[in-house]
Formats: sequence, structure tokens, C-alpha cells
Amino acid sequence: MDQWNGKIAKEDVKLKNSACGELFAGLFGAPVNVFHGYIKKLTIEVPWSNLLSKPVEVKIEDVHIILTQSAKYDREFVKRTLLRTKRAKVEKLLKQIKVSGD
Repeated sequence: MDQWNGKIAKEDVKLKNSACGELFAGLFGAPVNVFHGYIKKLTIEVPWSNLLSKPVEVKIEDVHIILTQSAKYDREFVKRTLLRTKRAKVEKLLKQIKVSGD
């Protein structure tokens, strides 16, 4: 780790379960809990001398996350997922009908 030169590298970074759980809930609305998670390698490069003109680079390699089912059954999540799947199938069929009708 050479943070004063703008380079930080860490391996086997443990992920905070509650933060990951909130991320999955927010992104997917999935009724899951994060049991365990870690990042194999995390590299951050900060261009201190050109901070306003060059980007900060964050590289994440090999993210491992073990999910478990939420303790409570989320009926609304299941309904939304089934509806999304049905809509995708209908849209696919409509595209196929449109292509074959041309």
C-alpha cells in the first residue's frame, strides 16, 4: 500500500453484510440476505497531482457473495417477478409476430 503516491491495493476485503443486503434489496428488490461476501482484490489509484483533471480509478476483481433466502416470504416480490417474466415473453412473441409479418 502506497497511499501517499496514490495507490492502494488490498486483498480479501470483507464486505459488510448489512450494506450488501441493502444494495441487493435496492437494485433487485430481492428478498435475500447476504450471508458472506468479500472482494479478492481491490485497487484504488488516486492521481493526487492531477485530481481535478484525471479520474480516480477503482478496480474490483473477483467479488464473492453468498446469499440466503430472507426469513419472510415476500409475496409482492414473487408477483412482480412473475409479471415481469410474463411481460418479457409477450414482448418477445409480439416481436416474432412483427418480424414474420414483414
